[in-house]
Amino acid sequence: MESGRAEIIRSFSTPGETPGDLASRSDSLWHVDHDNGGRILCLDRITGRVLHGFKVEGEAEGLTFDGNCLWQVDRRTKVLCRFDPKGGEMLGRLPLPEPIKFAGGLGFDGSQLWQADSEEGKLYALDCHDGRVQQIIEVDAYVCGVACQQGKLYVTEPASKRLAIVDAETGKQLKSFELPGTPTGVALLGDSVWYVDSSLRQICELRLLN
Repeated sequence: MESGRAEIIRSFSTPGETPGDLASRSDSLWHVDHDNGGRILCLDRITGRVLHGFKVEGEAEGLTFDGNCLWQVDRRTKVLCRFDPKGGEMLGRLPLPEPIKFAGGLGFDGSQLWQADSEEGKLYALDCHDGRVQQIIEVDAYVCGVACQQGKLYVTEPASKRLAIVDAETGKQLKSFELPGTPTGVALLGDSVWYVDSSLRQICELRLLN
């Protein structure tokens, strides 16, 4: 697998002490904050200022945006929850498939959800309507965040401090980048990759270099 270089071009502190996953919508970032019982927060991508947000129940983890709604994983009950991003109203719930043991990050590729199983090192493609498994990809032993773009999955691996780019069809790892800190949540916004450094409690914007 080819290795590349990445440089941090912007960073700011996470809103809370226990940061979770990251997602993007339009020109803003969305973030799971585990403090105060669990919140989903909309952040200004330049300053990191909290623009608005809402509380969620359970053990909030993975987060993604499907073009209209936010999806979030409740790790405790193993349920996918769909929210209206404007007011935080819950619009639907789907149970996670039984094989998933430890739900991590969540992504959306334009037609289906991708759920990381951090314990098993697998990525599950899930039908958005009934939650059925469409595909399984084996990756690192401890995969955390996942984001999708043009047939590729961007996956964070905290133990090896890496961001890996994976072909969504074949599961082949195409490229890998060493990152500082402990990369967990990940999102794509414009031409940049954003990730959560959970050890330093920072949200960082990356430029990926050849």
